[in-house]
Order: sequence, then C-alpha cells, then structure tokens
Amino acid sequence: MVESILLMSLALTVKKIIQKFSSIRNKKKTLLSCERSELLASIKEGQVMTGIVKHVTNYGALIDLGRVNGLVDITMTWQPLKQPGNTVIVGEPIQVRVLKFDQERNRISLSLIH
Repeated sequence: MVESILLMSLALTVKKIIQKFSSIRNKKKTLLSCERSELLASIKEGQVMTGIVKHVTNYGALIDLGRVNGLVDITMTWQPLKQPGNTVIVGEPIQVRVLKFDQERNRISLSLIH
C-alpha cells in the first residue's frame, strides 16, 4: 500500500518535470524562431557579414551566419575556386558579402571577401 502511494507520487512528480521541460523547450524554440526571423528580415543584398564555415563541399562552402546559413558557390566568387577546401576551413570565421537573398525560399547566396 505504501509502495503504491510512493510510486504514484513519484509518477506525478516525473510528469510535472516533463511538462515543465516541455514548456521550457517550447519557449526556447519560439525565441530561436523569433531571432531567426529578425535576422532574415535584416539581411540585405550587398551586405557584408561575418560567418563561420560550417561545411565544405565540391560545389562551395556552407556558412553559418547565426540562426541562418548561406552558400558560397564556387562560381560566385571574384576568383573562381577550384577546390573550396583549399580556400576555407571548417570552423574558420570569414567575411562574406550577400549576393542574393531569396526571401521566399530563405536562400542566401554569398561571396567570399578576401
């Protein structure tokens, strides 16, 4: 009898913790979504930004601009890149210029600033 009461009490406590965690997680998602929306609204073509190289591929480099990513396409640089991995390094902070921003698809085309 005492064990079943303790188990029910424990189950109720766990349920409350899960609900609290879920509420915090939802608030965090909403906050991050708002930050991302504000950043997207502030991006303008021609703007110079600082980002972090997130991933390098054969066709370019994915740049983390903070809540959004942009792509430096190897054909969209002042001097075409033959191998992006020789020009930028994952984790490296770099300066980029926004060449094109497709707001409908949230796609950002970037160019390296040397």
